[in-house]
Amino acid sequence: GTVKAAIFGAGLYVLHNVVYAFATYPAGAIADRFRTHRRVLGLGYLAGISVPLLLIGCFVKGWNSLPLLALIFSIAGLVNGIQDTLESATTAEMAPSDHRGLAFGLLGGVNGVGDLVSSLLVGALWTLHPAWGFGYAAACMALGSVVTLKGASR
Repeated sequence: GTVKAAIFGAGLYVLHNVVYAFATYPAGAIADRFRTHRRVLGLGYLAGISVPLLLIGCFVKGWNSLPLLALIFSIAGLVNGIQDTLESATTAEMAPSDHRGLAFGLLGGVNGVGDLVSSLLVGALWTLHPAWGFGYAAACMALGSVVTLKGASR
């Protein structure tokens, strides 16, 4: 029923936030061991591709188990923890010290505009079928992973 669904939904978000909180410190510590934070950030983006792909399976194949949803929310929490920890560190690493304020402003602006555009586009694709929206998200995440990891290898 509705109450049970709300309880499970809230529980999944709690799980997401717990995983997120526990992922941030190790993500930063591991990234500090590499010469660049971009490699760990790119691997985090790469792991994130599994979230929309699993959600496509939920909509197309009818997968609907609570353990699967817990896995999806856990992966999303892990990826968000890595992202939030390392995007700013990577920006600081890439920008000259006298332009870091501009770089952080640009990061925030690009993220904000990107969030708006992706929300509109994914929402439009969702009206066709949720798998289209999640497929687009997975494709964008794959492209971002490749670009980030390619930049880390330089």
